[in-house]
Amino acid sequence: KKLAKEAKSVQELMNNINKAKLNRANNSTARLTAPQNFTPLIPMPKRGVKQLPIMGAIKVKFGEIDHLGAKSRGLTIEGRPGSLVVAPMGGIVRFAGFFKHHGNIVINEHENGYHSLVAELDKIDTLVGQTLVSGEPIGRIQGSTYEPPIIYYELRYKGQPINPNKKFSDLI
Repeated sequence: KKLAKEAKSVQELMNNINKAKLNRANNSTARLTAPQNFTPLIPMPKRGVKQLPIMGAIKVKFGEIDHLGAKSRGLTIEGRPGSLVVAPMGGIVRFAGFFKHHGNIVINEHENGYHSLVAELDKIDTLVGQTLVSGEPIGRIQGSTYEPPIIYYELRYKGQPINPNKKFSDLI
C-alpha cells in the first residue's frame, strides 16, 4: 500500500518495487545456501508455458488508440462476468492491490527482466511474494449491468511496456 501511495504512475510503482526488492536483498544479514541434493517443496514457476490472463475478445491491442484517446501500452481484453483471471506466465507476485485509476492490479515478476501487469480486477486472489505457475488464479472480473467486464494486460521488459505479441504471438 505504501509503494502504491508514493507512486504517481505505473512506471514509478515498478521502480519502487525494484528498489524495495534490492533493499531487502542488501539488508539481509543471513545468507542461506541449500544443500546440493535439496528439492524445494514449492516448485519454481514453469518456464515456457504462457497464456493470456483471460479468454475473451481483444478490444484494444498494443499501440492502438484506447478509450481515453491515448496509445495503448498493453491489451484490453473483454471477458464474461465472473471470469477467472490467471497468471499469464509463472513468476512471483510483487504487487497486489489498488492503484490509482487502474483499480485492483497484480504485478507478477517473471524470469529475465519481464513483468506482467494485470489491471481492472474486481477481486484479487493472490498475495505479494506468492510464487505462481502459469494459469494459476490471481483474481476475478465481474463487469456491470451495462458494461461487459474487461481487464487491462501489460507486458514489461526491464520496466518498459512492450508489445505482448513478442511473447504471445500464437495467441493474439
